[in-house]
Amino acid sequence: MKQAEKSFRFYYFRFSDTLCELVNLVRIRLIQCPMNWLYSLSSLDFFLIGGFILLYGGYIFRIVWLARHLNTSAWGVVPKFFLRGIYFALLMIALMGPTFGDTERNLTASGHDVYLLVDVSRSMGAGDIIPTRLERVKYDIQQLTDTLPADRFGLILTASRSFVLSPLTNDHNAFNQLVRTIRPDPTGAVLTCARLWNWPDRNS
Repeated sequence: MKQAEKSFRFYYFRFSDTLCELVNLVRIRLIQCPMNWLYSLSSLDFFLIGGFILLYGGYIFRIVWLARHLNTSAWGVVPKFFLRGIYFALLMIALMGPTFGDTERNLTASGHDVYLLVDVSRSMGAGDIIPTRLERVKYDIQQLTDTLPADRFGLILTASRSFVLSPLTNDHNAFNQLVRTIRPDPTGAVLTCARLWNWPDRNS
């Protein structure tokens, strides 16, 4: 019996070393190429897995307890319990659908197309609204884009003439950068900008 226990311990430690090397290889692989999961576990799944682990642990404890009371060794069934645990873990990992590398997914975005018309005439530089009317409009536009992330926004500036500064876009960061560059236009700069960019201008 002691010889069997020594043999089991030898193979156990050897298996542990091999398993540690395998874990290190997997860890390096995950760092170089991250793992993606097709499915994620819900709270109910975690509850069922936890219940299974508790029941299986109680079963193992019962086997060990019976072996001690019968003056026998339970080392012969330990490898079976260990392998069953590995089988169960691998089964759960397989059901979650692991994949390596970058994945492509078709995403369907739903939203509205919104064009914002901003008056950039001299009156928008008035300070009756702190700091100015135009600065308040720019702040409200950025708050609007943050509130509606799924919508596409376009920007039209108007003074004596109108000019499409930004067509419809989902890139809210670039759109907000354009919004921050808006200045009051007392000298017809909107029309000048439209000619430089070859955008059609329209009478307001």
